[in-house]
Amino acid sequence: MTSLENLPSDNLYKFIFFVGITLVIASIILVITQYDKIINKADQFHEETIFLQNDINFVQEKIKKLDSTLTKVEQASGADKISNRNLSSMESIRNKLDELCDLKHKITIKGELLVLRFSQIKRENYRLFIYMAIAVIMLGSGLFLSCNGFNNWYSKIQKPLDDKLNLEIQIMSNQKKTEK
Repeated sequence: MTSLENLPSDNLYKFIFFVGITLVIASIILVITQYDKIINKADQFHEETIFLQNDINFVQEKIKKLDSTLTKVEQASGADKISNRNLSSMESIRNKLDELCDLKHKITIKGELLVLRFSQIKRENYRLFIYMAIAVIMLGSGLFLSCNGFNNWYSKIQKPLDDKLNLEIQIMSNQKKTEK
């Protein structure tokens, strides 16, 4: 059985150092991958929002134009006798107005879906915050472990070995001087 004095602490300190470095690298990879993922989804959401806003503006303008045209036709037909031409133009305007109302309803549904996507992005941002907190903890732990492992290895293992080697070199050089 190995006693505590004979434990291979050199390997233990190196192991602690490499665990620390591994934690640092893993935390950096975690931050980069999760941050890019969230930013890409937020950009996609922003693009969808812009397209939806353009659709809404287009439909609102068309409805205003058709409403004003319908009002003019109704006023003209109220002043004059209703002709077949006025009646058919009123019908076509009403049909277009119905189509635009259907389109407006579809856009409204699309807007509600975007609101749901926005809440999903908020949840993902919260998850990103959690990942960042974990990454900071991993980074701090990794830096602490690697610095501590290296410092212990150097001060407890390598420096005494270097001192021993320097002492042996001095003894050998003194022996050579005395032999001459």
